[in-house]
Amino acid sequence: MEIYSRDWLEECFVGIPDLVNRHNGANEVCGCPPERLEGAGKMPEAAFTVEFPDRIYATPF
Repeated sequence: MEIYSRDWLEECFVGIPDLVNRHNGANEVCGCPPERLEGAGKMPEAAFTVEFPDRIYATPF
């Protein structure tokens, strides 16, 4: 994602772990800056990976 304003970050991000848990998900990677492995496009400022046990949990998320 590309972040244009950081005013909302803390308020929004504090609720993410609970939201992910309610959908039986797990935060697998977060808190580290993205690393370029290939390509030349603009790098995102932030990235996260969420794992769900099945599509039926991921889709409503």
